[in-house]
Amino acid sequence: MDKRIKLSQEEMCNYFIREQKVMEYGIEFFKDVCGNSISTDTCIMVNDEVIPLSCFNIMDEYLYSVENDLDYTVQGGFVSVGKKQAYIRIGIDTSNSILNKRLKRTIRHEIIHYYLWVLGLPYMDNSLEFWCLCHVYDAGAYEKLNCGNEKYYNLFVEVFDTYVADLQWNAKHILTGQMIARIRNTPIDKYKDFVIDMVNKIKKLYSLV
Repeated sequence: MDKRIKLSQEEMCNYFIREQKVMEYGIEFFKDVCGNSISTDTCIMVNDEVIPLSCFNIMDEYLYSVENDLDYTVQGGFVSVGKKQAYIRIGIDTSNSILNKRLKRTIRHEIIHYYLWVLGLPYMDNSLEFWCLCHVYDAGAYEKLNCGNEKYYNLFVEVFDTYVADLQWNAKHILTGQMIARIRNTPIDKYKDFVIDMVNKIKKLYSLV
C-alpha cells in the first residue's frame, strides 16, 4: 500500500475483515466454477484447491488514477505473467467490512478470467467463452465482444436459459462445461441441437425425465 495513505484503526479492521470474506467467497466460487469440469488439450483438470487470490486497498488505485489523469479506477484484475504464472487482484474499500453484491461480482469476474486462462481457452474481456461464463454466473462482462461473436453469444444465452439454467447442480455444471468447451468447434447452426441432445442424455442419466 502507498505510504501516503493513512488508515484509522477502524479502517484497518474493515480491510482485514473484508479481505477474509473475499478469500472465503473466492475459494467457494472457484470450487463452484471448477465443477463445470471442462477439459482441454492443455489442461485435463483444474485443481479447485489452487487459486492465487490477493487483495489491495482500493485507495491505491484512486491515487494512481488521480496522479495519471485517468477517468477510471481498477476495482480488480487478472494478471498473467507469460504462460506459467498468473494471479487475481481484488480491490477493497475500507469504509466498511461488508462483502456486497458489487464486490462479489468483481470476484466472480476475475476468477472466471483465471479459470479460462488455466484451461488454455480465450479469457480476455472481449472473448466469447468469457462472456458466456459471465452470463452463467452474473459476472458482469463489459467490454464489447469480438466482432462476429454476438450471434453465437445470443444463442448461448437462449439455450442456456431455456434448457440448462434450472437443472440440478450436477446436471447444470456438466452441461455448462460442455457448452463452453464446444463453442469453438461446433457450427452455430448445429449448436442448439447439440445442447438439446446433451440435455436429454443428462436428464436420462440423472433420472430427471
